[in-house]
Amino acid sequence: TEAVDTRMADATSDKPEGCAHYRRGCSMKAPCCKAFYACRLCHDEDDAKQCIKTMDRFAVDTVKCNKCELEQPPAQACSGCGHLFGQYYCGLCRLFDHTAKGQFHCAPCGLCRVGGKDSHRHCDRCCVCYHVDTFERHTCVEAAMKANCPVCMEFLHSSVRSLHVPRCGHIIHTDCMQKLASTRFTCPMCCRSLSDNLGPYWDAIAEEIRQTPMPPEMRMGVDILCNDCLARGKARFHVIGHRCPSCRSFNTAITEGPYARPPAGSVEDAIFADGEENPVADADANAGADADANACEGEGNGSGAMSEDDEWEDVESLESDDDDDNSNDGDGDGDGAGDGDGAGNAAERNTDADDVTDEAPSTS
Repeated sequence: TEAVDTRMADATSDKPEGCAHYRRGCSMKAPCCKAFYACRLCHDEDDAKQCIKTMDRFAVDTVKCNKCELEQPPAQACSGCGHLFGQYYCGLCRLFDHTAKGQFHCAPCGLCRVGGKDSHRHCDRCCVCYHVDTFERHTCVEAAMKANCPVCMEFLHSSVRSLHVPRCGHIIHTDCMQKLASTRFTCPMCCRSLSDNLGPYWDAIAEEIRQTPMPPEMRMGVDILCNDCLARGKARFHVIGHRCPSCRSFNTAITEGPYARPPAGSVEDAIFADGEENPVADADANAGADADANACEGEGNGSGAMSEDDEWEDVESLESDDDDDNSNDGDGDGDGAGDGDGAGNAAERNTDADDVTDEAPSTS
């Protein structure tokens, strides 16, 4: 998507004409305050004006020629002196512009878009025009464009700023996406990872977990939900994070636990994902299990053995004693950000918005 050209020059001369938003040969009379402005954005951004309303471009019924100052109904050229108001003119949107941006009026959007009509296709569900190269692979989100940017809260449908669409389908301004990617890697709307290229980051978290074993008394399990693939599974509890057994992402949230895990080496314990997070503690547990194996064999619940109820005993007392520790486990229960956000300084978050998003055309 082309950014708005801020150069101010007449299409037929070197005389500056227009404003920082549009190059045009007329000014428009605001229906709300009856004052003349170069464009609707100039009206809305004028802090000195008495009018507190947003200018309704569709209700503009009077324009004034910049050359002869004749007031007249909207048209592409002045009815008095013939001065051209805009190389591109849309009578529906009251849009005049000398700068070529591939402007076209999209009837379903009800607005003029930029980037070329033949290069874009409208999605009725998302209420936005996507480039034809990305239309087939975009993720549909109901009325995605009829929402506010989750970062700056500007209404997206009429925004003239460049837009990006992450793989989850929630639309965000390009500059807002870049700021967001410097502090987090998940969508603020759905908590899905903004990039498909986070493998090195996940591996860095796994390495930090490997080098930070949990003590044997914290040998517990958790039920998790992956924010990326939406798969549910079990994982071995760790304060840094929990890896999804399906897509290998650490962008997960705890749904239940922590609770006591079955004995190490048992079939039940094998369903808990990844032994990489606690190799030292698991090795100690395995050694203890081997030492007691013969003594416990054939003796039911003899010395050193755990009953079935004891194996799955709830650790509520341990949770209450360690509330402060568990509050920092980054499992995402509070804000949905998942364990990935709790990874701390495991690796620098360097997601590049330009690498992970598709462009959507902004409003002209």
